[in-house]
Amino acid sequence: MTTMVKAVAKAEPNFIWRLFFVCIMVSIFVGVVQGQDANWDLKNYHYYSPHAWVHDRYGVDIAPAQLQTWHSPFADLPYYWMAQFGFHSIILTGILSLPAGISIFLLILIAQRVSPNLASVTGVTVLILLSITGAAGARTIGTTMSEWHLSALLLGAVLGLLRQVEDGWRYNKWTLFAGLLGGCAVGLKLTSAPFAVGLAAMLIFLPGLALQRAQRLVVFGVGGIVGFVIFFAPWGLAQYERFGNPFFPYFNDIFKSSLLPLESFRDVRFGAKSAIDVITLPARLVWNSTSLVTEPTMRDSRLFVTVFAILVLLWPRRKEQVVNRELWIAIAAFFFVSYVLWVTFFGIYRYALALELFAGVIFAASILTLPLKKLSVILIASALLIIATTRTPSWGRVSHGAVAVHSSIPKLPPGTMVVIASNEPLGYIVPSFPIEIRTVAVINNFMALHRHVELQQQAIVTVAAHEGPIYRLLDLNHKDERHYNGDLIELMFQKIGFTTDFDNCLPISSGMQQSGLALCRVVKPATAKIIG
Repeated sequence: MTTMVKAVAKAEPNFIWRLFFVCIMVSIFVGVVQGQDANWDLKNYHYYSPHAWVHDRYGVDIAPAQLQTWHSPFADLPYYWMAQFGFHSIILTGILSLPAGISIFLLILIAQRVSPNLASVTGVTVLILLSITGAAGARTIGTTMSEWHLSALLLGAVLGLLRQVEDGWRYNKWTLFAGLLGGCAVGLKLTSAPFAVGLAAMLIFLPGLALQRAQRLVVFGVGGIVGFVIFFAPWGLAQYERFGNPFFPYFNDIFKSSLLPLESFRDVRFGAKSAIDVITLPARLVWNSTSLVTEPTMRDSRLFVTVFAILVLLWPRRKEQVVNRELWIAIAAFFFVSYVLWVTFFGIYRYALALELFAGVIFAASILTLPLKKLSVILIASALLIIATTRTPSWGRVSHGAVAVHSSIPKLPPGTMVVIASNEPLGYIVPSFPIEIRTVAVINNFMALHRHVELQQQAIVTVAAHEGPIYRLLDLNHKDERHYNGDLIELMFQKIGFTTDFDNCLPISSGMQQSGLALCRVVKPATAKIIG
């Protein structure tokens, strides 16, 4: 088996570079042609969080990006710097598309190692098409959603483990490298944790004696810890100093910061509620899915098809039918362990991009092992059927032009404070304010009237104690907005003692939203009203 894998891996260097160029160009085209990113998370925190980190706003502003104010900013720093520098949106989108091209390139290298038949032009073409058309990946290419960035790290880790199989297990340098990449992915975004465990499962099922496998896990774990520390430690330590919780606001039921209720704050809308959910989800995704694994409607049969494709690859074969069963067993372990943990703890479909990408490899490889004629035709036809029946969710794009995240802010009186009372994503406006302006949220996706949130009490007192002008940042298109509990936010705002003067508003323009955004004058009470 090792000899065959080495033979496949030693492709002509010129071909490798041409393949890399094609993957990059395809991803840039797909990203740019869809327009400039304007997704909800970008408007909420992907732009504000790095701004807060760079300008040390965490002790100045209070939750302008809602619960997500305290997400790690490191994955979004490159976007923030490019936007601040004034990159044109086409260039910026093209750069954001690079992780997709790298991921697809790594995926093809993996495919060629586990299924030599996929090294053909047909195999490569099918893999590229399946990769850029999936429900998790298609609409996130060229966006600030970091799933492609994380997938590149995770696929690099898988490739590293396969390289370790090629080189033997004497030095375990590739195992260490794989652990490092997996740890970096988790450090950048904790939602990668299920796939890091999946990598460990893959390592266990790769060939070797029990003692060798234990040694590999230790080496892999060391690399994982180093990678995690590199990307998470600066943020986690800062969070611990501020709140006594390195994962703030999450896991507060464990770390017990006094500023928030003792809850985990994990989004449980999409995770599996039972073992039946875990088993049946791939089948349910074949039909239109609304509020099952994502907010917008989507449909994708890749995970469902993969279950049967793996059975085909692992089925006992005749001697002349060459299949790297040992490698496929390891990949199956990675896939299913990652899947179970992902659907149990998160269930948000775009987080499963790595699974979607591997589904393409597993599916294509299984077709090419069938004892049938004209396998290339069957592969292309079946891939096109999967693509044609896929419905990708829309996350929000705008036409290209000047960087859309920049906003035109009206001149405000000296000593102004800005207050936010909304579930709408408004954090991206805040970096355009003069640096001396403080932004404080009093109602948002975790601050309400029906629960006691100490941070909300502090925010209300802060606004009430402000002696200068106060303006409310809001979207006038959503004046009748309701909180998630059903209450009118305007009435909630009044109950805590503040009144919005809708006749005294200053318009804001932004490339993401040309109308409706405004700063409206706020009338405050003589003293703050503490709620609970």
